[in-house]
Amino acid sequence: TPVIIARLGIDGYGTWTILFTVCSYVDMFNMSFGFAYNKFAAEYDRKKDYETLSSLLSAGILVVGAVAALALSAVWIWTRPILIFLEVPDRFLADSATALALVSLCLLLRMSFGNVFYVLSGLQRLDLQHKLSIFASIIEFVVSVAMLAMDYGLLALAYGHCAGQFLSTVAAWFLCKR
Repeated sequence: TPVIIARLGIDGYGTWTILFTVCSYVDMFNMSFGFAYNKFAAEYDRKKDYETLSSLLSAGILVVGAVAALALSAVWIWTRPILIFLEVPDRFLADSATALALVSLCLLLRMSFGNVFYVLSGLQRLDLQHKLSIFASIIEFVVSVAMLAMDYGLLALAYGHCAGQFLSTVAAWFLCKR
């Protein structure tokens, strides 16, 4: 937070917070599916029925991903009016629109392919889930700080977030296959 405020000011930090708030309304939909993944992953793991678990995960990717894509499409279509309504400062409007699109894409990734994190939890591998969260945070921090230093502004935070989410999701899939 101090690095962001030093580079972007209070308005930039507030704008970044608003972008996450907009996306969090869509993310609330994913919570109930996450609990279902936990339950079914534990159940099918107990039965050693990994084929059904894989089918369940595929169906979830399709259904949750489609619903998330629809909800986020509304956000993408009305990005500028939403940002103006939320009183994003004019100097951040262009970068905010791009950053919101990037954060939304990361949310779509997390709500579809990222459901593998809930499967890890259901498989009683909270240790791996926590390590992946730490890994994502470190990647996000390093990329964001480096890009802030290179004057990418608000987009530095979006690119950092995307890098952390993408790499941790790929790692989660690799670990789940193991």
